[in-house]
Amino acid sequence: MKLRSPENIANSHSDSSEAAEVSNFAGTANNVCVPETAEALKAELEAVKHRLHFLETLVDELPTPIFAKDKHARYCVFNKAYEKFFGVRREDLLDRTVMDLDYLELEDRRKYNDEDLNAIKHSTVVHYETVFTVEGKTRTVLYWSKGFVEPVSGEKGLVGEIVDISIQKALEEELARSVEKLKGMQQELLLLSRTDELTGLYNRRYFDEILQGIIRISNRYKLPFSLIMADIDHFKQVNDCFGHDQGDVVLKSFADILRSSCRSGDYVTRFGGEEFVLLLPMTVKSDARSLAERIRIKTSESCELPDGRHLTVSLGVTEFIYGEAPELTIKRVDNALYTAKENGRNQVVED
Repeated sequence: MKLRSPENIANSHSDSSEAAEVSNFAGTANNVCVPETAEALKAELEAVKHRLHFLETLVDELPTPIFAKDKHARYCVFNKAYEKFFGVRREDLLDRTVMDLDYLELEDRRKYNDEDLNAIKHSTVVHYETVFTVEGKTRTVLYWSKGFVEPVSGEKGLVGEIVDISIQKALEEELARSVEKLKGMQQELLLLSRTDELTGLYNRRYFDEILQGIIRISNRYKLPFSLIMADIDHFKQVNDCFGHDQGDVVLKSFADILRSSCRSGDYVTRFGGEEFVLLLPMTVKSDARSLAERIRIKTSESCELPDGRHLTVSLGVTEFIYGEAPELTIKRVDNALYTAKENGRNQVVED
């Protein structure tokens, strides 16, 4: 920290006018009475010098850049942390304004200088987060300054500090990236917990959750929904004749047909093995039966087995009855599917 020292007048105590000046300085600095003898005056000056050195050391020991400016916004004090942060020397900056800092863009210098003069004039506080680039290094800082009026002399000035938060910002950004990564992983895990690994359709557990919710809405607002249960005909023979790999191909192909046949708001589920269930909100039984018939036809036309035979499916259809337990709704659609298979397969039956 750079302060004006009384040393240059310490040895001139014999001159009455200078002694008076020193005496006034000492009295103002330490709020004491004017000494009556030369020896007392020298002792008082030494005390002032000691006090100034103590204050200089105190400010220099602070880890954050500290600065002060006079009423003309000229630097009069700043500590070693300020020198280190900006890579400047005290002798090059004292008694100069921010307009003399050629390492800053001219537009920035004007902005900061106007900011200083306004704070000094109105004794206001300036506080914001900003970025400084010094010697090729970009640092994020919290800037704070305040205009003040010295109560004895009435002289105005400005004091401020700069807190480097670059490390904290880097940690915040790293934390934000980690949080986003965790969110992505969480979404992925959630999707995995809801979907069948082979087909990508919803699994039985998620279907049960959705069914409970749809039933609550249906009962409350008297909104219809229907279920379709489908089973691939003679799937065991596919596995036995062509192997499980080919069986997996058949399951995925049929899943694609179901997915492409349904609306975005429908829920297509692999119920287990070669059984699939479609939950169709806002759908009456007649519309569900029409959809089931389209799926049956599309499957027999587009899914061909290695031996040239075409794949067929059996489908059961039902509509939810208000107030019914979910187990009964599933049982009714399962019974309809069972009837379709008992009647010769490759057909749609509604309960």
